[in-house]
Amino acid sequence: MNISGVLVEILFSKGAGPYFRNYTRMRTKVSFTGKFLALGGACVFLTGASAQLIPSADGKTVYDAHLQARWLANANLAGTTEGASIASHSGITTISPSGAMNYTTALAWLMALNSGTFDGSVGYLGHTTWTLPTSPTDVINPQDANCTSNGPGGDRFGYGCTVADMAGLYNLKKSLGLKWPNTAVPILHSVAGPFRNFQPYLYWSKTAAGDGTGFHTFSFNTGWTGANTNNHYMYVLPMIKGKVTSEYNGTVPVSWVSAGVGELQVSTDGQLVYDPAPVNVTFLADANLARTQSFGAQCASFVPPEAATVFPPGIPCIAPDGSMANNTAYDASNASNWINGMNAYNGTGWLGRQDWQLPPDDGGCGNFGCTDSPMGDLYYNQLGLAVGTQVVPTPKINVGPFNHVQPYLYWSCGEPVTSPPCQTIPPRVPTQEWSFSFGNGFQGTDLQVNSMYVMVYFQQTPSQALMEAIEKDLATNRELNAILEQANDVITAPNPRAKLGALILFALEVEELRSGGLNSAQAVELIELALVV
Repeated sequence: MNISGVLVEILFSKGAGPYFRNYTRMRTKVSFTGKFLALGGACVFLTGASAQLIPSADGKTVYDAHLQARWLANANLAGTTEGASIASHSGITTISPSGAMNYTTALAWLMALNSGTFDGSVGYLGHTTWTLPTSPTDVINPQDANCTSNGPGGDRFGYGCTVADMAGLYNLKKSLGLKWPNTAVPILHSVAGPFRNFQPYLYWSKTAAGDGTGFHTFSFNTGWTGANTNNHYMYVLPMIKGKVTSEYNGTVPVSWVSAGVGELQVSTDGQLVYDPAPVNVTFLADANLARTQSFGAQCASFVPPEAATVFPPGIPCIAPDGSMANNTAYDASNASNWINGMNAYNGTGWLGRQDWQLPPDDGGCGNFGCTDSPMGDLYYNQLGLAVGTQVVPTPKINVGPFNHVQPYLYWSCGEPVTSPPCQTIPPRVPTQEWSFSFGNGFQGTDLQVNSMYVMVYFQQTPSQALMEAIEKDLATNRELNAILEQANDVITAPNPRAKLGALILFALEVEELRSGGLNSAQAVELIELALVV
Protein backbone atom coordinates (compact mmCIF):
# COMPACT_ATOMS: atom_id res chain seq x y z
CA MET A 1 0.00 0.00 0.00
CA ASN A 2 1.62 3.26 -1.14
CA ILE A 3 0.02 6.10 0.81
CA SER A 4 2.97 8.47 1.36
CA GLY A 5 2.10 12.07 0.70
CA VAL A 6 -1.65 11.49 0.46
CA LEU A 7 -3.73 14.36 1.86
CA VAL A 8 -6.60 12.98 3.91
CA GLU A 9 -9.31 14.38 6.14
CA ILE A 10 -9.90 12.32 9.27
CA LEU A 11 -11.41 12.56 12.72
CA PHE A 12 -8.30 12.89 14.87
CA SER A 13 -8.25 12.31 18.62
CA LYS A 14 -7.71 15.35 20.82
CA GLY A 15 -6.01 13.10 23.36
CA ALA A 16 -8.69 13.39 26.02
CA GLY A 17 -8.65 9.74 26.99
CA PRO A 18 -7.40 6.42 25.73
CA TYR A 19 -10.52 5.41 23.84
CA PHE A 20 -11.02 8.27 21.41
CA ARG A 21 -13.96 9.90 23.19
CA ASN A 22 -13.19 13.38 21.79
CA TYR A 23 -12.31 14.03 18.18
CA THR A 24 -11.44 17.05 16.07
CA ARG A 25 -11.57 17.20 12.29
CA MET A 26 -8.25 17.91 10.61
CA ARG A 27 -6.52 17.63 7.28
CA THR A 28 -3.08 16.06 7.33
CA LYS A 29 -0.61 14.45 4.98
CA VAL A 30 0.21 10.82 5.50
CA SER A 31 3.82 9.70 5.56
CA PHE A 32 4.40 5.97 5.27
CA THR A 33 7.84 4.35 5.27
CA GLY A 34 6.82 0.71 5.52
CA LYS A 35 7.34 0.69 9.29
CA PHE A 36 5.86 3.99 10.48
CA LEU A 37 2.59 5.70 9.65
CA ALA A 38 2.90 9.38 10.58
CA LEU A 39 -0.22 11.56 10.87
CA GLY A 40 0.58 15.15 11.69
CA GLY A 41 1.95 14.90 15.21
CA ALA A 42 1.02 11.25 15.73
CA CYS A 43 3.10 8.24 14.75
CA VAL A 44 1.75 4.72 14.53
CA PHE A 45 4.28 1.86 14.44
CA LEU A 46 3.47 -0.65 11.71
CA THR A 47 6.09 -3.37 11.84
CA GLY A 48 4.75 -5.48 9.01
CA ALA A 49 2.89 -3.09 6.77
CA SER A 50 3.85 -5.08 3.70
CA ALA A 51 3.96 -8.44 5.51
CA GLN A 52 2.67 -11.48 3.70
CA LEU A 53 3.10 -13.80 6.71
CA ILE A 54 1.51 -12.44 9.87
CA PRO A 55 2.08 -14.38 13.11
CA SER A 56 -0.76 -14.54 15.59
CA ALA A 57 -0.10 -12.81 18.89
CA ASP A 58 0.06 -16.15 20.71
CA GLY A 59 2.50 -17.58 18.14
CA LYS A 60 0.30 -20.58 17.34
CA THR A 61 -0.72 -19.67 13.79
CA VAL A 62 0.53 -17.64 10.85
CA TYR A 63 -1.81 -15.79 8.50
CA ASP A 64 -0.70 -16.03 4.86
CA ALA A 65 -2.04 -13.00 2.97
CA HIS A 66 -0.91 -14.45 -0.36
CA LEU A 67 -2.83 -17.71 0.06
CA GLN A 68 -5.59 -16.22 2.21
CA ALA A 69 -5.08 -19.08 4.61
CA ARG A 70 -3.97 -19.56 8.20
CA TRP A 71 -1.08 -21.96 8.74
CA LEU A 72 -0.37 -23.78 11.96
CA ALA A 73 2.94 -22.26 13.06
CA ASN A 74 4.16 -25.64 14.30
CA ALA A 75 5.28 -27.31 11.07
CA ASN A 76 5.51 -30.71 12.75
CA LEU A 77 2.85 -30.86 15.44
CA ALA A 78 2.69 -34.64 15.04
CA GLY A 79 6.31 -34.91 16.22
CA THR A 80 5.69 -33.16 19.55
CA THR A 81 4.39 -34.44 22.87
CA GLU A 82 1.07 -32.71 22.18
CA GLY A 83 0.89 -34.34 18.77
CA ALA A 84 1.58 -37.77 20.23
CA SER A 85 -1.28 -37.24 22.68
CA ILE A 86 -3.65 -36.24 19.85
CA ALA A 87 -2.65 -39.33 17.86
CA SER A 88 -3.13 -41.59 20.88
CA HIS A 89 -6.61 -40.24 21.62
CA SER A 90 -7.52 -40.68 17.95
CA GLY A 91 -6.23 -44.25 17.75
CA ILE A 92 -3.49 -43.35 15.25
CA THR A 93 -0.50 -45.64 15.75
CA THR A 94 1.41 -45.16 12.48
CA ILE A 95 3.20 -41.87 13.14
CA SER A 96 6.92 -42.17 13.84
CA PRO A 97 8.37 -40.50 16.96
CA SER A 98 9.85 -37.82 14.69
CA GLY A 99 6.39 -37.02 13.26
CA ALA A 100 6.75 -38.65 9.83
CA MET A 101 3.81 -40.63 8.44
CA ASN A 102 2.48 -42.15 5.21
CA TYR A 103 -0.20 -40.41 3.17
CA THR A 104 -3.10 -42.48 4.50
CA THR A 105 -2.04 -41.60 8.04
CA ALA A 106 -1.75 -37.93 7.04
CA LEU A 107 -5.44 -37.97 6.08
CA ALA A 108 -6.30 -39.64 9.39
CA TRP A 109 -4.26 -36.95 11.16
CA LEU A 110 -6.34 -34.26 9.44
CA MET A 111 -9.51 -35.97 10.62
CA ALA A 112 -8.16 -36.02 14.17
CA LEU A 113 -7.46 -32.27 14.05
CA ASN A 114 -10.85 -31.46 12.54
CA SER A 115 -13.12 -33.73 14.57
CA GLY A 116 -11.34 -33.99 17.92
CA THR A 117 -12.33 -32.02 21.00
CA PHE A 118 -9.72 -29.57 22.28
CA ASP A 119 -10.28 -27.40 25.36
CA GLY A 120 -14.02 -28.02 25.11
CA SER A 121 -14.31 -27.06 21.44
CA VAL A 122 -14.47 -29.25 18.34
CA GLY A 123 -11.47 -28.83 16.08
CA TYR A 124 -7.87 -27.97 16.88
CA LEU A 125 -7.65 -24.30 17.98
CA GLY A 126 -11.40 -24.17 17.38
CA HIS A 127 -11.26 -24.84 13.63
CA THR A 128 -12.61 -27.83 11.71
CA THR A 129 -11.31 -27.24 8.16
CA TRP A 130 -7.60 -28.02 8.52
CA THR A 131 -6.17 -29.49 5.33
CA LEU A 132 -2.91 -30.35 3.63
CA PRO A 133 -1.44 -27.63 1.40
CA THR A 134 -2.31 -28.11 -2.27
CA SER A 135 -0.11 -28.44 -5.34
CA PRO A 136 -1.08 -27.69 -8.95
CA THR A 137 -2.44 -30.42 -11.17
CA ASP A 138 -3.36 -30.48 -14.83
CA VAL A 139 -6.84 -29.38 -13.75
CA ILE A 140 -5.83 -26.53 -11.46
CA ASN A 141 -2.71 -25.01 -13.01
CA PRO A 142 -0.76 -26.99 -15.60
CA GLN A 143 1.77 -24.24 -16.29
CA ASP A 144 3.60 -22.84 -13.31
CA ALA A 145 6.19 -21.14 -15.50
CA ASN A 146 8.63 -20.79 -12.61
CA CYS A 147 9.08 -24.57 -12.19
CA THR A 148 12.30 -26.01 -13.61
CA SER A 149 10.80 -29.26 -14.93
CA ASN A 150 7.92 -30.24 -17.17
CA GLY A 151 6.66 -33.79 -16.67
CA PRO A 152 5.59 -36.04 -19.55
CA GLY A 153 1.95 -35.43 -18.67
CA GLY A 154 2.32 -31.66 -18.58
CA ASP A 155 2.48 -31.26 -14.79
CA ARG A 156 5.13 -28.95 -13.38
CA PHE A 157 7.85 -30.25 -11.06
CA GLY A 158 11.26 -29.41 -9.69
CA TYR A 159 12.55 -26.18 -8.21
CA GLY A 160 11.47 -22.55 -8.25
CA CYS A 161 7.72 -23.31 -8.32
CA THR A 162 5.46 -20.66 -6.79
CA VAL A 163 1.87 -21.71 -7.54
CA ALA A 164 1.78 -24.70 -5.19
CA ASP A 165 1.13 -23.61 -1.62
CA MET A 166 4.35 -24.80 0.02
CA ALA A 167 6.41 -23.87 -3.05
CA GLY A 168 5.15 -20.30 -2.81
CA LEU A 169 5.74 -20.29 0.93
CA TYR A 170 9.34 -21.41 0.38
CA ASN A 171 10.22 -19.30 -2.67
CA LEU A 172 8.26 -16.05 -2.70
CA LYS A 173 10.27 -13.12 -1.34
CA LYS A 174 7.36 -11.80 0.74
CA SER A 175 6.86 -15.26 2.24
CA LEU A 176 9.93 -17.13 3.52
CA GLY A 177 12.05 -16.09 0.53
CA LEU A 178 14.36 -19.11 0.77
CA LYS A 179 16.89 -19.82 -1.96
CA TRP A 180 16.71 -23.23 -3.58
CA PRO A 181 18.36 -25.71 -3.53
CA ASN A 182 19.43 -24.80 0.02
CA THR A 183 17.91 -26.44 3.05
CA ALA A 184 15.51 -24.42 5.19
CA VAL A 185 17.25 -25.72 8.34
CA PRO A 186 21.05 -25.86 8.03
CA ILE A 187 22.75 -28.58 10.05
CA LEU A 188 26.42 -27.64 10.05
CA HIS A 189 27.69 -29.90 12.80
CA SER A 190 26.20 -33.20 13.88
CA VAL A 191 27.39 -36.48 15.38
CA ALA A 192 25.97 -39.95 14.73
CA GLY A 193 28.14 -42.60 16.31
CA PRO A 194 31.58 -42.32 14.67
CA PHE A 195 30.17 -40.13 11.85
CA ARG A 196 30.08 -36.37 11.69
CA ASN A 197 28.05 -33.93 9.58
CA PHE A 198 25.30 -36.44 8.82
CA GLN A 199 22.21 -34.87 7.23
CA PRO A 200 18.71 -36.22 8.01
CA TYR A 201 17.90 -36.33 4.31
CA LEU A 202 18.29 -38.44 1.17
CA TYR A 203 21.68 -39.74 -0.01
CA TRP A 204 22.63 -40.83 -3.52
CA SER A 205 23.58 -44.38 -4.41
CA LYS A 206 25.47 -45.23 -7.60
CA THR A 207 22.73 -47.58 -8.85
CA ALA A 208 20.35 -46.48 -11.57
CA ALA A 209 16.66 -47.32 -11.21
CA GLY A 210 15.52 -50.13 -13.48
CA ASP A 211 12.86 -48.00 -15.17
CA GLY A 212 15.33 -45.30 -16.13
CA THR A 213 13.59 -42.63 -14.03
CA GLY A 214 16.58 -41.78 -11.84
CA PHE A 215 18.89 -43.35 -9.28
CA HIS A 216 18.26 -45.23 -6.08
CA THR A 217 18.59 -43.21 -2.90
CA PHE A 218 18.48 -43.86 0.83
CA SER A 219 16.85 -41.67 3.45
CA PHE A 220 18.74 -41.10 6.68
CA ASN A 221 15.61 -39.35 7.92
CA THR A 222 13.16 -42.24 7.79
CA GLY A 223 15.00 -45.34 6.51
CA TRP A 224 13.27 -45.22 3.12
CA THR A 225 14.96 -46.59 0.02
CA GLY A 226 13.71 -45.82 -3.47
CA ALA A 227 14.38 -44.07 -6.76
CA ASN A 228 14.57 -40.30 -7.17
CA THR A 229 14.83 -37.97 -10.13
CA ASN A 230 18.40 -37.09 -11.09
CA ASN A 231 18.03 -33.32 -10.56
CA HIS A 232 16.91 -33.60 -6.95
CA TYR A 233 19.73 -32.15 -4.81
CA MET A 234 20.87 -34.73 -2.24
CA TYR A 235 23.93 -35.65 -0.21
CA VAL A 236 26.80 -38.08 -0.75
CA LEU A 237 28.46 -40.59 1.59
CA PRO A 238 31.58 -41.99 -0.16
CA MET A 239 32.78 -45.52 0.54
CA ILE A 240 35.49 -47.98 -0.43
CA LYS A 241 34.90 -51.68 -0.94
CA GLY A 242 36.47 -53.84 1.78
CA LYS A 243 38.40 -52.84 4.87
CA VAL A 244 40.99 -50.14 4.27
CA THR A 245 44.36 -51.15 5.68
CA SER A 246 46.45 -48.19 4.58
CA GLU A 247 46.24 -44.60 3.40
CA TYR A 248 48.42 -42.34 1.25
CA ASN A 249 49.36 -44.97 -1.34
CA GLY A 250 50.08 -47.58 1.26
CA THR A 251 52.60 -45.47 3.21
CA VAL A 252 50.42 -44.98 6.31
CA PRO A 253 48.84 -48.07 7.91
CA VAL A 254 45.31 -47.72 9.31
CA SER A 255 44.62 -48.84 12.87
CA TRP A 256 41.07 -49.63 13.90
CA VAL A 257 39.18 -49.52 17.20
CA SER A 258 35.60 -50.25 18.12
CA ALA A 259 33.28 -47.31 17.46
CA GLY A 260 31.03 -48.39 20.34
CA VAL A 261 28.04 -48.55 17.99
CA GLY A 262 26.93 -51.87 16.54
CA GLU A 263 29.90 -53.64 15.00
CA LEU A 264 31.32 -50.48 13.47
CA GLN A 265 35.02 -49.77 13.73
CA VAL A 266 36.60 -46.34 13.44
CA SER A 267 40.13 -45.52 12.35
CA THR A 268 42.29 -44.04 15.08
CA ASP A 269 42.57 -40.79 13.11
CA GLY A 270 38.76 -40.55 12.99
CA GLN A 271 38.62 -40.36 9.19
CA LEU A 272 37.18 -43.76 8.30
CA VAL A 273 34.42 -46.08 9.52
CA TYR A 274 34.41 -49.80 8.73
CA ASP A 275 31.15 -51.71 8.43
CA PRO A 276 32.03 -55.44 8.51
CA ALA A 277 30.46 -58.41 6.70
CA PRO A 278 28.12 -58.89 5.07
CA VAL A 279 28.48 -55.43 3.50
CA ASN A 280 32.25 -55.20 4.13
CA VAL A 281 32.79 -51.54 3.21
CA THR A 282 34.71 -48.56 4.55
CA PHE A 283 32.76 -45.30 4.77
CA LEU A 284 34.16 -41.81 5.01
CA ALA A 285 33.48 -40.57 8.55
CA ASP A 286 32.53 -37.10 7.25
CA ALA A 287 29.00 -37.73 5.94
CA ASN A 288 28.86 -34.35 4.19
CA LEU A 289 32.37 -33.66 2.96
CA ALA A 290 30.98 -31.88 -0.11
CA ARG A 291 30.06 -28.89 2.05
CA THR A 292 33.75 -28.11 2.48
CA GLN A 293 35.41 -29.92 -0.45
CA SER A 294 34.15 -29.42 -4.01
CA PHE A 295 36.92 -31.44 -5.75
CA GLY A 296 36.52 -29.37 -8.90
CA ALA A 297 32.86 -30.33 -9.34
CA GLN A 298 31.59 -26.89 -8.38
CA CYS A 299 30.21 -24.58 -11.05
CA ALA A 300 28.52 -21.19 -11.06
CA SER A 301 25.45 -22.35 -13.00
CA PHE A 302 24.25 -25.94 -13.07
CA VAL A 303 22.92 -27.11 -16.44
CA PRO A 304 20.64 -30.18 -16.13
CA PRO A 305 21.25 -32.82 -18.77
CA GLU A 306 17.53 -33.45 -19.31
CA ALA A 307 15.95 -31.41 -22.09
CA ALA A 308 12.71 -30.98 -20.10
CA THR A 309 14.54 -29.37 -17.19
CA VAL A 310 15.88 -25.81 -17.25
CA PHE A 311 17.70 -24.19 -14.33
CA PRO A 312 18.13 -20.40 -14.31
CA PRO A 313 21.68 -19.01 -14.23
CA GLY A 314 23.41 -18.81 -10.87
CA ILE A 315 22.41 -22.16 -9.34
CA PRO A 316 25.68 -23.81 -8.16
CA CYS A 317 26.44 -27.42 -8.98
CA ILE A 318 27.00 -28.01 -5.25
CA ALA A 319 24.72 -26.12 -2.89
CA PRO A 320 26.28 -24.35 0.10
CA ASP A 321 24.82 -27.07 2.34
CA GLY A 322 26.73 -29.79 0.39
CA SER A 323 23.86 -31.27 -1.61
CA MET A 324 24.04 -31.83 -5.37
CA ALA A 325 22.28 -33.40 -8.34
CA ASN A 326 23.11 -36.97 -9.31
CA ASN A 327 25.26 -36.18 -12.33
CA THR A 328 27.34 -33.81 -10.20
CA ALA A 329 27.85 -36.56 -7.62
CA TYR A 330 28.78 -39.23 -10.13
CA ASP A 331 27.94 -39.63 -13.80
CA ALA A 332 30.15 -41.37 -16.34
CA SER A 333 29.22 -38.70 -18.90
CA ASN A 334 30.41 -35.93 -16.58
CA ALA A 335 34.19 -36.23 -16.20
CA SER A 336 34.32 -33.47 -13.59
CA ASN A 337 31.90 -35.18 -11.20
CA TRP A 338 32.54 -35.07 -7.47
CA ILE A 339 33.65 -38.69 -6.99
CA ASN A 340 36.14 -38.45 -9.87
CA GLY A 341 37.50 -35.26 -8.34
CA MET A 342 37.76 -36.96 -4.96
CA ASN A 343 39.83 -39.78 -6.48
CA ALA A 344 42.05 -37.30 -8.36
CA TYR A 345 42.63 -34.99 -5.38
CA ASN A 346 46.28 -33.83 -5.25
CA GLY A 347 47.18 -36.60 -7.66
CA THR A 348 46.82 -39.27 -4.98
CA GLY A 349 43.13 -39.08 -4.05
CA TRP A 350 41.42 -38.03 -0.84
CA LEU A 351 43.33 -39.53 2.11
CA GLY A 352 45.68 -41.02 -0.47
CA ARG A 353 42.97 -43.34 -1.81
CA GLN A 354 41.74 -43.46 -5.40
CA ASP A 355 39.01 -46.09 -5.03
CA TRP A 356 36.19 -43.97 -3.59
CA GLN A 357 32.69 -44.60 -4.93
CA LEU A 358 29.05 -44.00 -4.09
CA PRO A 359 27.36 -46.89 -2.21
CA PRO A 360 25.47 -49.37 -4.40
CA ASP A 361 21.79 -50.14 -3.86
CA ASP A 362 20.03 -52.57 -6.17
CA GLY A 363 16.62 -51.64 -4.77
CA GLY A 364 15.47 -55.23 -4.61
CA CYS A 365 14.20 -55.20 -1.04
CA GLY A 366 11.36 -52.71 -1.08
CA ASN A 367 10.88 -49.40 0.68
CA PHE A 368 11.52 -49.75 4.43
CA GLY A 369 13.60 -52.12 6.52
CA CYS A 370 16.04 -52.86 3.69
CA THR A 371 19.45 -53.96 4.99
CA ASP A 372 20.76 -55.42 1.73
CA SER A 373 22.72 -52.27 0.82
CA PRO A 374 25.62 -50.53 2.60
CA MET A 375 23.50 -47.53 3.60
CA GLY A 376 20.58 -49.72 4.69
CA ASP A 377 22.86 -51.92 6.81
CA LEU A 378 24.45 -48.83 8.34
CA TYR A 379 21.09 -47.27 9.24
CA TYR A 380 19.26 -50.31 10.58
CA ASN A 381 21.88 -52.82 11.74
CA GLN A 382 24.83 -50.70 12.83
CA LEU A 383 23.34 -47.40 14.00
CA GLY A 384 20.32 -49.37 15.26
CA LEU A 385 17.71 -46.94 13.96
CA ALA A 386 14.05 -47.86 13.60
CA VAL A 387 11.88 -46.89 10.65
CA GLY A 388 11.03 -43.19 10.81
CA THR A 389 14.02 -42.23 12.97
CA GLN A 390 16.27 -39.34 11.97
CA VAL A 391 19.98 -40.13 11.97
CA VAL A 392 20.48 -36.83 13.80
CA PRO A 393 17.69 -34.69 15.30
CA THR A 394 16.59 -31.53 13.52
CA PRO A 395 17.70 -28.47 15.49
CA LYS A 396 14.91 -26.29 16.82
CA ILE A 397 15.53 -23.32 14.55
CA ASN A 398 12.66 -21.00 13.65
CA VAL A 399 12.13 -20.53 9.92
CA GLY A 400 10.48 -17.14 9.67
CA PRO A 401 7.39 -17.31 11.89
CA PHE A 402 7.31 -21.13 11.77
CA ASN A 403 8.78 -23.59 14.25
CA HIS A 404 9.63 -27.31 14.12
CA VAL A 405 10.24 -27.14 10.35
CA GLN A 406 11.81 -30.39 9.14
CA PRO A 407 14.46 -30.16 6.39
CA TYR A 408 12.80 -33.01 4.55
CA LEU A 409 9.77 -33.91 2.43
CA TYR A 410 6.21 -32.85 3.32
CA TRP A 411 2.90 -34.19 2.06
CA SER A 412 0.77 -32.07 -0.21
CA CYS A 413 -2.29 -32.92 -2.31
CA GLY A 414 -3.40 -31.90 -5.75
CA GLU A 415 -6.98 -30.94 -5.04
CA PRO A 416 -8.77 -27.79 -4.01
CA VAL A 417 -9.73 -27.78 -0.36
CA THR A 418 -12.76 -30.02 0.06
CA SER A 419 -14.60 -31.68 2.91
CA PRO A 420 -13.12 -34.14 3.57
CA PRO A 421 -9.93 -32.63 2.18
CA CYS A 422 -7.68 -34.12 -0.49
CA GLN A 423 -10.20 -36.64 -1.80
CA THR A 424 -11.11 -35.75 -5.38
CA ILE A 425 -8.29 -35.55 -7.95
CA PRO A 426 -5.31 -37.89 -7.50
CA PRO A 427 -2.03 -37.38 -9.38
CA ARG A 428 -1.56 -39.18 -12.69
CA VAL A 429 -0.09 -42.20 -10.87
CA PRO A 430 -2.80 -43.36 -8.41
CA THR A 431 -0.27 -44.75 -5.92
CA GLN A 432 1.47 -41.38 -5.60
CA GLU A 433 0.68 -38.01 -4.07
CA TRP A 434 2.23 -34.56 -4.27
CA SER A 435 5.10 -33.57 -1.98
CA PHE A 436 7.40 -30.65 -1.26
CA SER A 437 10.86 -30.59 0.27
CA PHE A 438 11.98 -28.05 2.83
CA GLY A 439 15.38 -29.73 2.48
CA ASN A 440 15.95 -28.03 -0.88
CA GLY A 441 12.71 -26.58 -2.31
CA PHE A 442 11.92 -29.51 -4.63
CA GLN A 443 8.30 -30.05 -5.70
CA GLY A 444 7.38 -33.53 -6.87
CA THR A 445 5.35 -36.64 -6.16
CA ASP A 446 6.05 -39.60 -3.89
CA LEU A 447 4.58 -43.01 -3.28
CA GLN A 448 1.77 -42.80 -0.75
CA VAL A 449 3.45 -45.49 1.36
CA ASN A 450 6.46 -43.22 1.86
CA SER A 451 6.93 -41.57 5.25
CA MET A 452 7.00 -37.76 5.30
CA TYR A 453 5.97 -34.80 7.41
CA VAL A 454 2.78 -32.77 7.65
CA MET A 455 2.04 -29.08 8.04
CA VAL A 456 -1.53 -27.84 7.82
CA TYR A 457 -3.64 -24.75 7.20
CA PHE A 458 -7.25 -23.72 6.73
CA GLN A 459 -8.62 -21.16 4.29
CA GLN A 460 -9.50 -17.77 5.73
CA THR A 461 -10.14 -14.42 4.08
CA PRO A 462 -8.29 -11.35 5.41
CA SER A 463 -11.59 -9.99 6.76
CA GLN A 464 -12.28 -13.24 8.62
CA ALA A 465 -8.74 -13.25 9.97
CA LEU A 466 -9.02 -9.68 11.26
CA MET A 467 -12.40 -10.20 12.94
CA GLU A 468 -11.30 -13.45 14.56
CA ALA A 469 -8.13 -11.86 15.92
CA ILE A 470 -10.08 -8.91 17.37
CA GLU A 471 -12.59 -11.17 19.08
CA LYS A 472 -9.80 -13.30 20.47
CA ASP A 473 -7.52 -10.48 21.62
CA LEU A 474 -10.28 -8.28 23.08
CA ALA A 475 -12.71 -10.99 24.17
CA THR A 476 -13.64 -9.36 27.51
CA ASN A 477 -12.57 -5.77 26.78
CA ARG A 478 -15.28 -3.10 26.85
CA GLU A 479 -13.93 -1.66 23.62
CA LEU A 480 -14.48 -4.91 21.69
CA ASN A 481 -17.58 -3.71 19.85
CA ALA A 482 -16.04 -0.35 19.00
CA ILE A 483 -12.96 -2.00 17.50
CA LEU A 484 -15.15 -4.46 15.60
CA GLU A 485 -17.12 -1.54 14.15
CA GLN A 486 -13.96 0.23 13.05
CA ALA A 487 -12.63 -2.97 11.54
CA ASN A 488 -15.90 -3.32 9.64
CA ASP A 489 -15.42 0.23 8.34
CA VAL A 490 -12.05 -0.85 6.93
CA ILE A 491 -13.57 -3.99 5.38
CA THR A 492 -16.59 -2.26 3.81
CA ALA A 493 -14.96 1.00 2.74
CA PRO A 494 -16.37 1.90 -0.71
CA ASN A 495 -13.15 3.32 -2.17
CA PRO A 496 -9.39 3.54 -1.44
CA ARG A 497 -9.63 7.00 0.17
CA ALA A 498 -12.37 5.87 2.53
CA LYS A 499 -10.44 2.71 3.33
CA LEU A 500 -7.35 4.75 4.11
CA GLY A 501 -9.28 6.97 6.49
CA ALA A 502 -10.86 3.96 8.19
CA LEU A 503 -7.50 2.24 8.43
CA ILE A 504 -5.90 5.27 10.03
CA LEU A 505 -8.62 5.53 12.65
CA PHE A 506 -8.42 1.79 13.31
CA ALA A 507 -4.64 1.90 13.70
CA LEU A 508 -4.76 4.87 16.04
CA GLU A 509 -7.43 3.24 18.19
CA VAL A 510 -5.42 0.04 18.41
CA GLU A 511 -2.35 2.03 19.42
CA GLU A 512 -4.36 3.74 22.13
CA LEU A 513 -5.29 0.32 23.50
CA ARG A 514 -1.69 -0.82 23.93
CA SER A 515 -1.28 -1.67 27.62
CA GLY A 516 -4.97 -0.95 28.03
CA GLY A 517 -6.33 -4.24 26.81
CA LEU A 518 -3.86 -5.16 24.08
CA ASN A 519 -0.26 -6.16 24.47
CA SER A 520 2.30 -5.17 21.87
CA ALA A 521 2.10 -8.46 19.92
CA GLN A 522 -1.69 -8.23 19.73
CA ALA A 523 -1.61 -4.62 18.57
CA VAL A 524 0.90 -5.42 15.85
CA GLU A 525 -1.15 -8.42 14.69
CA LEU A 526 -4.37 -6.41 14.39
CA ILE A 527 -2.76 -3.56 12.46
CA GLU A 528 -0.95 -5.91 10.10
CA LEU A 529 -4.16 -7.85 9.40
CA ALA A 530 -6.06 -4.61 8.76
CA LEU A 531 -3.45 -3.60 6.20
CA VAL A 532 -4.08 -6.72 4.09
CA VAL A 533 -7.90 -6.51 4.15
